[in-house]
Amino acid sequence: MITSRPWQNESDYARLRRFLQALPSMPEEGGSCTVGDLDWWRYTHNNPDKMNDVQFWLDDDRETIIGFVWPDENAFEAILDPRHGDLLPELVDWAEASARAQGAAEIEHFATDRDETRRMLLTERGYQPSETHYVYRSRPITGELEQPGLPEGFTFGDMRDATDERIEQRVNVHRAAWAPSKMTISKHRAVMASPTYRPDLDLVVEAPDGRFATCTIVWHDPVNRIGVFEPVGCDPEFRQRGLTRALMLEGMARLKALEARKAFVSTNHDNVPANRLYEAIGFELVDRTRKWVKPLA
Repeated sequence: MITSRPWQNESDYARLRRFLQALPSMPEEGGSCTVGDLDWWRYTHNNPDKMNDVQFWLDDDRETIIGFVWPDENAFEAILDPRHGDLLPELVDWAEASARAQGAAEIEHFATDRDETRRMLLTERGYQPSETHYVYRSRPITGELEQPGLPEGFTFGDMRDATDERIEQRVNVHRAAWAPSKMTISKHRAVMASPTYRPDLDLVVEAPDGRFATCTIVWHDPVNRIGVFEPVGCDPEFRQRGLTRALMLEGMARLKALEARKAFVSTNHDNVPANRLYEAIGFELVDRTRKWVKPLA
């Protein structure tokens, strides 16, 4: 029997991670929510009790999650095991009821261009797709990789030596890259305590004066042998020097050493510098994800 209920306790988080890692598309196509994405969403959210808002669908016979809806104000991410695709209208119903209960003027759902079933359902329900979208890319890392190179005086670093000073610097480079940013030291410490996080994959490039110039977290899923770069950013003062390119090549080399086979990254479609960089280092289009918007009467 299939049942639906809200978050109960941390055992649900372990179930949720197992659900994501067991999705059949994960090894080759990744997805809008990998275990790394899940940790990033949860531990950087402005609401520390965010999990209380998440709704689960479970196969009670096996006590396994088969789908969930992640609400973020009036925007909803619905992830569902494709073997239970007939439940998608129920997930959308729950999201619409939740949005109305909050008094939202409109509701947003995410759907990829390749998900024809979801697009048809949303169209039938009066949703319209946005022109803006996220571009999701992947590349294999099983062959020979380009060697990362840095300008003289710059070095690669990570967070294995996570002193208070280095954590503060790590937050500073993130805030500079995405200004204005809501990242804080307490949020980054929470990310560092998450299940998927590895300090040797929380990477930075250090400038000659000791400042962190660019940064990324690589989320490694050893079950599916994939890695996800999220987020990737550079302090504006240090852009156009090849530092982010070198950092991603270093990240791929570290993933390969962990026997990962594929790497994934996404960005806004109109972020021209990022898209050019990802294409230049071999990341190819997997899919596009759009917001589908519907007014609520």
